[in-house]
Amino acid sequence: MNKEELEQAMDIYQDMIYRIAMNFTQNTADAQDISQEVFLRLYRFDRSFSSEEHRRAWLIRVTINLCKNIVCSKWHKIMQQSPEEIQNLASYDHENLEKRMWVTTAMQHLSKTDRMILHLYYYEEYDTRSIADFMQIKETAVRKRLSRARKRLEKQLGEEVFRYEAFQLDQTISH
Repeated sequence: MNKEELEQAMDIYQDMIYRIAMNFTQNTADAQDISQEVFLRLYRFDRSFSSEEHRRAWLIRVTINLCKNIVCSKWHKIMQQSPEEIQNLASYDHENLEKRMWVTTAMQHLSKTDRMILHLYYYEEYDTRSIADFMQIKETAVRKRLSRARKRLEKQLGEEVFRYEAFQLDQTISH
């Protein structure tokens, strides 16, 4: 791979890879390190891809593997930072910022697997078969986990909405 091809791939996939890494690790520095490592591996990869979708799938698989390596490492467990960093993922679209923050906060309470499945399904728009391939589990397991993750997220969002409405009510009463 030459420098121009790498730059093109980075332009296309850098945000996606960073979001996946950030979602999994919940740590800005780790997500940046993983993003760099993914593109280094792409640069060193000496085979060609059969399609752009094949390259995208390869990048996601490498990202997930690197995330698992970091999260499972003893160093990461010792040095783990606060999950508030994940709030940097929220869009700068001010109309939807508040809603996105609710979802981001609620997702922090889910397991890494649930977060990853939800992210790949809703944000990256992969089907359950592709997610199963990425995560190296059965498609039925992905569908079951997706269903459970939705229910858990719905429960979290319900609690977040209740807390927000109570806060708004307190603010109106105190003024």
